[in-house]
Amino acid sequence: MSLKCKFGSRRVRALGLALCLTLPLSLLAAEQLSDALIEQQAAQVVTAEQAATMRIGDGSILPSPPATIRAMNRTVATLRSTAQGWSAKTRAEVIEARIGRMLAKEGEKSISLLDRKDGIAVLVNDELMFAILLQDTVEGTAQAARMEAEVAATTLELAIEEFRESRNLRSMLTSGGIALAATLLLAVLVRLLYVGRRRVRRWLLRKT
Repeated sequence: MSLKCKFGSRRVRALGLALCLTLPLSLLAAEQLSDALIEQQAAQVVTAEQAATMRIGDGSILPSPPATIRAMNRTVATLRSTAQGWSAKTRAEVIEARIGRMLAKEGEKSISLLDRKDGIAVLVNDELMFAILLQDTVEGTAQAARMEAEVAATTLELAIEEFRESRNLRSMLTSGGIALAATLLLAVLVRLLYVGRRRVRRWLLRKT
């Protein structure tokens, strides 16, 4: 009975050690897979964006079924117009991909607004993210576009901060998992040394 108990406890310790060793690797693999999926989705929409950019349009802006721009489960802005052949939905998809690429970049991010003839542009580190056109607002005025762009910039800033916090949390979990696995491995080695020392001592006592 005692041999079975010892064998069972060894199997439990080995299983626990294996789980602890694979935990950080699983977290790291999940993080890399998430980043790869973001890059893949962005690349697919970039192709659509480039194809649409090559389209010759008359520059007309027409009403379109509303579409929302979302980032980190937040509604950043609502588009309501078709510009140069781009529907509000297509514009929103392209903008979300552009925001995704921006979030994936390291470094500080500064948001600014730029007045345009057709509306207000929202920039991050002087790079265009999207524009709130006059026709995207219910009122269709420059003042309304400015107000919606300011709200969009504030929401985008919150999304950037949340993305940074989520990335830091994943890094902390990965580092914590590695540290836990290393600690448990050290504890197992100390235990093995202790058991080995006792066995050697008993063997020496039997010899003397």
